[in-house]
Amino acid sequence: MEQIDLTKELKKAKKGLRHFYLLRLKLLARFEKYAIVGIISSILNFTLLYLFVSFFNIFYIFATASAYLIGVSMNYTLNKVWIFKKTKVGFIHGYERFIPIAIFNIILTLILMWVFVSILEYHYMFSRVIIAGAVGTLGFFLNSRYVFKRL
Repeated sequence: MEQIDLTKELKKAKKGLRHFYLLRLKLLARFEKYAIVGIISSILNFTLLYLFVSFFNIFYIFATASAYLIGVSMNYTLNKVWIFKKTKVGFIHGYERFIPIAIFNIILTLILMWVFVSILEYHYMFSRVIIAGAVGTLGFFLNSRYVFKRL
């Protein structure tokens, strides 16, 4: 029967836990920065949405899409420059990877906006804020995995 060196095994376990803990801290720090960028681009997005609907009388679905496209481009730029600087792909190639996720997110956002506003009869701004939180969190995980791969 093989002898197990408990001291050695404990050191390996501690090293593994320390590594796991550091990875969690890095992910949390990255998510916090991502949230800050998301808040900044959401403020732009919500402001444009409000202006498009209230002052230019654009239908809320078209206004949501237009504001989203402007906000998501700013979001990508800030993410690439501030949070995910050390990624494997360049700016343009990364943007090409970013676009399909952004398209998925806008389709999901528009469907949810229609459900919240037209069916559930919530106010369009309230609906947009709720949807932004859910879709933004999904976007973080998709972008971290497929767009902003670390070196």
